[in-house]
Amino acid sequence: MSENTDYETLKAEYIELDKKYGAVAAENILLKTASRDMLKNIRKSGGESEIYGIGWDRLQDAVESALNIPATTQAINEIKAQGVDKFADNWQGNESHSQISEMARQFAASLRGGE
Repeated sequence: MSENTDYETLKAEYIELDKKYGAVAAENILLKTASRDMLKNIRKSGGESEIYGIGWDRLQDAVESALNIPATTQAINEIKAQGVDKFADNWQGNESHSQISEMARQFAASLRGGE
């Protein structure tokens, strides 16, 4: 019975990680596409302030819009939080440092978007 529970838990975790990975990959494809398009347009323009009547401000807006990457940011913050958790685990055993461990856990939670 417990083996099935373990399997189901791992399966659910895998599915969740796969969704997060897909979101990060999609954001990074958008970033690459926006970067390539902007560089291509800069090269075509010869560095002029407009490309076929499209001002740099519009191109900049497009790239800045592509830089909105919440899934990537969340994935990076989770990696950071896991490192902080390891730090907290390491310091938890010593009573004089238990407050440091608790503060580290609170910081890890804040990286994950918690309070």
